Amino acid sequence: MYPLLLLRKEIDEDHKALIGGKASALWKMYSSGLRVPDFLVLTTAAYERFVDSNGLRGRIALEFTRKSFDEMRWEEIWDTALRIRNMFSRATMPPELGQLLISGTKETFGTSALVVRSSAKGEDSANTSFAGLHASYVNIRGANSLLEHVKLVWASLWSDAALMYRQELDLDIEQSSMAVIVQELVNGERSGIMFTASPQDPGEMIIEAVHGLNKGLVDGEVEPDRWTIERTSGTMKEHRAPPARDIAVQSDNKGTHLAPLPKIKRSSPPLTDAEVHDVCALGLQIEQMFGCAQDIEWTIRADTLFLLQARPVTTFVDKDSNRQWYLSLTRSLSNLQQLKKQIEQELVPAMVRTAEELEGSDLAALKDGELAAEIENRQGIFNKWKGVYWEHFIPFAHGMRLFGQVYNDVIKPEDPYEFMELLKGEELMSLRRNRELAELADLMQSPSSGLPEDVANEFGERFSSYLTRWGTGDDEADVAGLKELLGHIGDIAAVPGRSGKTDVGLLESDFLDRFEGEEKTKAAELLELARTSYRMRDDDNIYLDRIEGQLKHALQEGLVRLRSKGIDWEIGPEEIMATLIDEAHVPKKRSSEIPAGEVRSRVHVRQVQGQPASKGIVSGMARVIRSRGDLFKMQKGEVLICDAIEPSMTFVVPLASGIVERRGGMLIHGAIIAREYGIPCVTGIPDATGIINTGDMITVDGYLGIIVIQKADAS
Repeated sequence: MYPLLLLRKEIDEDHKALIGGKASALWKMYSSGLRVPDFLVLTTAAYERFVDSNGLRGRIALEFTRKSFDEMRWEEIWDTALRIRNMFSRATMPPELGQLLISGTKETFGTSALVVRSSAKGEDSANTSFAGLHASYVNIRGANSLLEHVKLVWASLWSDAALMYRQELDLDIEQSSMAVIVQELVNGERSGIMFTASPQDPGEMIIEAVHGLNKGLVDGEVEPDRWTIERTSGTMKEHRAPPARDIAVQSDNKGTHLAPLPKIKRSSPPLTDAEVHDVCALGLQIEQMFGCAQDIEWTIRADTLFLLQARPVTTFVDKDSNRQWYLSLTRSLSNLQQLKKQIEQELVPAMVRTAEELEGSDLAALKDGELAAEIENRQGIFNKWKGVYWEHFIPFAHGMRLFGQVYNDVIKPEDPYEFMELLKGEELMSLRRNRELAELADLMQSPSSGLPEDVANEFGERFSSYLTRWGTGDDEADVAGLKELLGHIGDIAAVPGRSGKTDVGLLESDFLDRFEGEEKTKAAELLELARTSYRMRDDDNIYLDRIEGQLKHALQEGLVRLRSKGIDWEIGPEEIMATLIDEAHVPKKRSSEIPAGEVRSRVHVRQVQGQPASKGIVSGMARVIRSRGDLFKMQKGEVLICDAIEPSMTFVVPLASGIVERRGGMLIHGAIIAREYGIPCVTGIPDATGIINTGDMITVDGYLGIIVIQKADAS
């Protein structure tokens, strides 16, 4: 029988496998006579007891049967982590385990504030540091809060960032477990970190320090002073001060918060030159103890330095820039609020101006060479804004993620996506666009004798305006297909929310009433930010699509001119420009799309599991979108099957009874639109357009993320 809890004085060499890497390092420093805050450890055996007593092991395993982990997009990984975190939050702490932890902390720390830290197997080893991927919580007070935060630390074993890291290092996800350190909070006046060998230059040591608690530095809310020291000589090579030392993270009975730094401290760095050298000397001592370069966290209270943790500086070089980009998406509320201001006040107005300027150009008046130059110009403009989209708009979409995590931790809802109900109902541009289509449809659906001249003129003007303002390409087939659709579809802008109303006011009150004072104000700000994030996750596609639409207009103008010269096959943008510039150039044919309606799969897959994205259950005939032309064949009540719902496809969504997408995640455009219209939706179905054919009968279960397929040719 393995111990569930170990006090600091009870730990020995035989316990390393039970207490994880971070706790092992703390114990070694303590055993060597270095000053560390008192601590105890909930062992990995306690994690196993908790998981087994709540039946979580099987439920977690099921999450990884939905889809091969290697094929999951970042949105799907986040969805998986969200569901698992909610499992832990809602689970019950076994009474004997809870009592053991409460009595142990009372005996060790009395009523002192605590820090709860992760200590997973393999964490902070020589090859895998996991720095910042698992959770730590500061200034925890009271038994109930302690138990809740221990569960959240356990849940962080399955965070999206941690899952991605484990995948890259080929670690066994299903066998992973987590010990938890409960540590006395040292309310330091000055805090920091040091690298005994810089990851960028092993010949240098790096120290970063802030006034107040280390949380401000680790979370990125307080910019630190930074010192660079030459390792062999101890010479200080550089001291870089932050632009301003005006805030610090402090703690009180209610938690931690950013507070103004007293003026007397603003002009002074957190460390003197002598203290910098003392920290360096201590760091080298710890490095020698562990036998490799160390990343050390420390704090100073009343001029006494306490070591909070130490872990190896790993030499692992992440070759996957996508993972590093994804990890950068985790933002604080204050950072997201700054990003919101930049997007609303600078970026969106600039995108609108850019689109309007391009719309004002008379492409028909340009000579062939000038048109080629304009196409190249528009390609550059679009690529620039596409870069802005990924750099600013995608990170802002994670305002929804931050709110969802806070909501679920506080409310503990049975449905981990309940928080989305508080975000729905925003005035999305896609919905406005569909309402305009409904008005156009009303104009077209006049008596069979034909449209009166005045109505026909009004329709023509409004239809042309629609194509321009919404960035819709003016490809002849697209325009003809859209007109045909408008002519026989009467409810293309069906009222959102067909699956029923939720009392959003009650949900909002219940959420905000869990907070008091400043915390309630922050919670309200977070909700407001999440609603903007939700709206912008849809709208940003429209803004970008409008700019791309102007590139498509220029390309279409080029194609029209080339067709008049006998070039009537599909060619790409580079070939269009080359042929406009040089009449003697013979363009290469571009590979054509898969013919619309082609049957690609003879495999009779009966049931597939993906990601639940919009609640409800529905059955209907499949309409598979394999080419642009398939969109215009969509009929009311069919189940829309596609790779992904792009902004330019939104007009057919109200016709669908259900939606199935290959691309997965709650944050993707298609999932958001499906929830607005109350349409059951399942995302993350591998090769959705390959295993399903138009005419198959499909059942979409938006609660469990399951689709059932009855083949049209099945006997």
